[in-house]
Amino acid sequence: MKETATIVFPDGRKAYEGELEDGFLNGTGTLYYRDGQTIHYRGGWRQNLPDGDGNLFFPDGSLWYVGTWKAGLREGRGKEYDAAGAITYDGGWKANHPEGQGIKYHPNGQPWYEGSFKAGEADGHGKAYYEDGRVAYDGQWRNGVRHGLGKLYGAEGGLEYFGPWRDGETLESEGPLDREAETETPIERMINTLARHPKAPVLSRAGELTVEIDCCLTPHFLPLSDSGDNWNPFVATLKQYESNPNLKYEDTALKGYYESYPRENLQQSFLLSTQTELKPFWDLKPHARFPMPWTNPEAYARHLLVRGFLRYDGKALPASEQNIAEVTRMVLELAQTRQYDAWVPNDAPGMVTNLNRPTFYEFEPMPVSHGEAIYRKLVWVYESVRTVGYLPGLYPGGRITGTVLLADDGYRFVADKGLFLLAALAALGYPQASATLSPETEGLIEREKIRDLPFVKAGVYPADTALLLFDHAFTTFKHKIGS
Repeated sequence: MKETATIVFPDGRKAYEGELEDGFLNGTGTLYYRDGQTIHYRGGWRQNLPDGDGNLFFPDGSLWYVGTWKAGLREGRGKEYDAAGAITYDGGWKANHPEGQGIKYHPNGQPWYEGSFKAGEADGHGKAYYEDGRVAYDGQWRNGVRHGLGKLYGAEGGLEYFGPWRDGETLESEGPLDREAETETPIERMINTLARHPKAPVLSRAGELTVEIDCCLTPHFLPLSDSGDNWNPFVATLKQYESNPNLKYEDTALKGYYESYPRENLQQSFLLSTQTELKPFWDLKPHARFPMPWTNPEAYARHLLVRGFLRYDGKALPASEQNIAEVTRMVLELAQTRQYDAWVPNDAPGMVTNLNRPTFYEFEPMPVSHGEAIYRKLVWVYESVRTVGYLPGLYPGGRITGTVLLADDGYRFVADKGLFLLAALAALGYPQASATLSPETEGLIEREKIRDLPFVKAGVYPADTALLLFDHAFTTFKHKIGS
C-alpha cells in the first residue's frame, strides 16, 4: 500500500520525502543531500531506485541531468549539464551511457559531435565540429574514433581527406578497409584479455567493471584500508565518524595525516625507495601535473588544454580541437625534459597546483579550510551510501574511473576519480565497486606490454622505470602517521 512519508538522516535532517510502498521508495519522491535542504534527485522511483522521469542536481543545487531512468541508471532520453550550467549532452541513454542518436557539446555551447552513440562512444555515422561550428569530420565511427569511410575538413573549411579510416588513422596507402580482418573492437580485445586471467575483473561491453575493493588504489597507490601498515586516511576518518557522528575535523585522522606527513616531492608522495631508476620522481613537486607511463598522450593534452593548464613560451594555448595534434606532440617533447612547469594554472607559481582547484589536493598538505571542506564532502558521500545504498549514477563527479594494471598473479585498479565514494564503500564494508576505465589512460595495462606504451616509446619514461612504478602498485604499503 502506498503512503507518503519522510526519511531522515541520523541527525534528523531530511534524507527523502515522497511515496513509499511496502517499505520501498516507489512512486514520486525527492532525495536530499546531507544538509537536508539541497535536492539530490527528484522524480520517479521503483524499488529504491530512480525510475521514470527524474531530475538530478549537483550539491550546489544546479541541474545535472533531466530525463528518464530505469533501475537507477539513466536510460531513454535526457540532457546532461556541467556544474557551470552548460549543456554537455542531449540525446539517447542506455545503462547510464549515451546510446542511440545524440549531441555532445563543446564548453562554449557549440556541438562537438552529432550522430550515433554506443556504450557512451561515437559509433556509427556522425559529424564532429570545430568550436566555431564548422564541420571537422563527417563519416563513420567506432568506439569513439574515426573508423570506416569519412571526410576530414581543415580548420579553414577545405576538404583534406576523403577515404577509409581504421582506429582513428587514415588508410591512404592501404586501399579499402579489410572488414574481415577487423572483427575485434578495442573493447572486445580488453574483454578477451581480462577473460584470460582468472583473477582479473570482468569488463562488460558497455565498459563497466566490477572491481574488488581490496585491489583498488588511490592515484598515489594508497590502498583502501583503515588499519595496519596499509592505511588510508579517508577510510580511517570515516571509521572514526562511525563511532562519533559529532566528530570535528580537528580530531580526525585526516587532519593528522595532512599535518604529520608534509611531502616535498613525488618520491615521498608515492612512498618510493631511493633506487636510482626512480630518480625522475625525486625532484618533482608533490602537485606536479605529470603523466603516468600509461597515460594516453592525446587525452592528456586535451585534459590540459580544456582546463587551461598549458602554456608555451609564456603564452597560454587556446583550448581548441584545431591544435590538439600539435599540442600532443609538444606535450611529449616537454615531458621528455620534465618541463612540467609548462602546464600549470596561469595563477599558480612554479610546478605547484593551485589549491583552490578542487581535484588534485586530496593527498597533500593543505590549509585547514581545505581539509574541512574535504571532510564535509567525505561525510555526505558516506551518509548517502549508508542511507540509500550504493547508487553509482547518483554521485555527481563521483563516478569511479581508473586504470587496470594487469600482472600474471592478479590486478590493481588505480582510481583517478570517485575516491570519496571508494572510501565510503570501504568503510561500510562493501567488497566490490562498479567502475569504468579512465578515458585519460590506455585503460588496461599488461605488464608484459608496458614497453609499448606511448610515453615509454617517446622516452618520457625509461622502460625499467615504468616497470618499477608498475610493480610498486603491487607491493605492500607501509605508512604510519609521522613516518
